[in-house]
Amino acid sequence: MKEIVTSVEKVTAIIDQISSASRTQASGIEQVNNAMGEMDQVVQHNAAVVEQAAAAAESMQANAQQLYQTVNVFKLGDEQAEKPAAGVDDPRAQAAKPSKALPMPQPS
Repeated sequence: MKEIVTSVEKVTAIIDQISSASRTQASGIEQVNNAMGEMDQVVQHNAAVVEQAAAAAESMQANAQQLYQTVNVFKLGDEQAEKPAAGVDDPRAQAAKPSKALPMPQPS
């Protein structure tokens, strides 16, 4: 009878250890789950930032080309600025026709 009681006590101790290990494991899994959720949020935020940066880069490229065309109507050195065509009052209309004074910038 004493052997049975000792065996039951051993089994009870093992079950307690298993229960404790299960709680520790569940806590660890919960921490990993929380970390994965936070990482997902950061990845989504980074993706949004990248999209915004790409849109800003495209806008800057368009602005740079427009500025290039606007400024390129001026010639360097002894040359004078291009004169607008007869009947053209809008200087931006002439800016669309770049001179050969400056090389066109290339997007990087």
